Amino acid sequence: MRNFVKAARAPRTVWPVLWAGAILVLTLMPGNDVPKWPWAEVIHLDKIVHFVLFGVLAWLMAGVFIHRYSLNANRAVFVAFIVAVVYGGFIELLQGWMGMGRSADVWDLLVDALGAAVAVGVVARRMRPAHTV
Repeated sequence: MRNFVKAARAPRTVWPVLWAGAILVLTLMPGNDVPKWPWAEVIHLDKIVHFVLFGVLAWLMAGVFIHRYSLNANRAVFVAFIVAVVYGGFIELLQGWMGMGRSADVWDLLVDALGAAVAVGVVARRMRPAHTV
């Protein structure tokens, strides 16, 4: 329990790094190790997973850029979006280069970008000052 409390108090910078590492492991595991379910292809589960993974990454990074590095919200969300998309592109290139039952997919990269865009859009909207009437 004590380690959990320590982890919860870890600097914000740790969370996007850990999340990026998890994304790297999950997306570069050999294709044979990825479970294959017939229903998953029907709902395009891989695209949903990409959307969520890169949305969370962009959200975590935007928080770090705002709170740790004191960037204004607009700059923070822009940088978080760019970094998430470049990271997604890097992973797609690695998948194509490494083989291992994986291939580079431009649709995965587009969904990565969409997930990141939605996440930073939410952050930007929440950081806007409230209008008083």
